[in-house]
Amino acid sequence: MERPQLVVEIAVNNIHPDQNNLRKLFDKDDIVALGLNMKELGQLEPIKVFANENGTFDLLDGERRWRAALALGIPTLKAIIEDRPSKETLICKRISRALQTRGLSKQEEVRAIEDALSELGIRDNPEQWAAYAEKLGGNLEKVRERMRVANLPPDLRNRFDTKELDYSLALHISRIPAPSRQREVVSFVTEHNLTARFVATQFIPRLLENPDTPLIGVYELARHQERWRYAKPARTLTKEQTTIDKLDDIISSLIKAEQALEEASASGTIGEIAGYSAYSSKLVQSVRRLAIILDQFLQAYEVHFGEIPRELDLPTLQSITSPQETTDQ
Repeated sequence: MERPQLVVEIAVNNIHPDQNNLRKLFDKDDIVALGLNMKELGQLEPIKVFANENGTFDLLDGERRWRAALALGIPTLKAIIEDRPSKETLICKRISRALQTRGLSKQEEVRAIEDALSELGIRDNPEQWAAYAEKLGGNLEKVRERMRVANLPPDLRNRFDTKELDYSLALHISRIPAPSRQREVVSFVTEHNLTARFVATQFIPRLLENPDTPLIGVYELARHQERWRYAKPARTLTKEQTTIDKLDDIISSLIKAEQALEEASASGTIGEIAGYSAYSSKLVQSVRRLAIILDQFLQAYEVHFGEIPRELDLPTLQSITSPQETTDQ
């Protein structure tokens, strides 16, 4: 059973702030409001400090309360004096606090974690980060994410530090291996005013799948995928169709599909599409599904009406091959 921590009164003027505090900016109005609250209701939570040999104390936790006491002339603060840990433990506590403290900007988090890992001597050795997982608060993935942003090229890192580059965009850009490509993407995204959601869910994934494709081509692939994903379901008919109406619709749809494939084959479009792996794969899959459906339709037709006359005979599924298979033959 842990013994309760002793709370003592310490003179505010004998307390030194933590030079490595992650929070660098404090709102003056907020500090004054906190001081007034402490004067009226008292100090609800003690601060935490380390003792020095000369009778002064180093602040570990509670700088807002300490600043509020200074601002409002409160002479003493309730404090818990803790044993000073090793430098390594103190650094790990700082990282853990960075991941758990509300109100810190992403820039402050990235900078604090980077500085702490540098002090530990493992900034550029991510394979060693796992050994500190428990001390880091058990959230190693967040450390990895922040460090991906920290490792952006200097010019992009500077744009992130000055908040010109959004954290979400910076994080997704960091997935691209080449710095030159990262810069191209940032310029493209900015120029075309792409949303963070579109960049994260469509643009970057398509780019990673097609690393050598021009960015405008990647954009078209991503835009197509977006339309495909959020396509509205077909409108429900307001009145029941007659059998003749249904037959007209079926024949019209088949003719359109036939014309589209003929035009693609004759114009050389299929050859162009072959350079886009995502499109090429979808095209082959769609044609194969269409072939299966047609084959099943013809089988059903024969069941009801007998053998199809030779002049109406169509290729079966087995005779339809992908463009790659035809080339190999």
